Amino acid sequence: MMSAIPALQSSLKTKIILALVMIVTLILGAFKLYEYQLDRAAMMVELNQLSEEKVTRLSENLSLPLWEIEEDWAEDVILTEMIDPRVYAVSVVGEGDLSIAKVRDVHGQIFDAVGEVSGDYVVQERHVLRDGERIGTLKLCVTKAYMQAELRNWLL
Repeated sequence: MMSAIPALQSSLKTKIILALVMIVTLILGAFKLYEYQLDRAAMMVELNQLSEEKVTRLSENLSLPLWEIEEDWAEDVILTEMIDPRVYAVSVVGEGDLSIAKVRDVHGQIFDAVGEVSGDYVVQERHVLRDGERIGTLKLCVTKAYMQAELRNWLL
């Protein structure tokens, strides 16, 4: 009977230690999940700010090409903004049948877009103005892929 008591005490110690390890692991996991949510929210705010800055700059830079109805000039302005790989698609529609749409393929190459761009992007739309008058409409899509990759690396 004496040998059963040390085995029972050893088993009880093991259970207590395992319970404490599990509790600490759960608490740390909950804190990491909370930190992940905070980081994700901060990155989304940053991505929204980036897209807002880009659409503002694009609408200002496209004002004169749309006013002059210069498609090549407007396309150059769009392609310059698309140097940033986070810019997934840009479309602009102006007067005089001016319509330009550029999008990236899965390899990041830029080509003329056909149809509407759909997916999980941060989308900003803005009127292009000249002397307070609307002369066109601009739509910008910024990909979340880089943000998601950064979050994935953080998790790993």
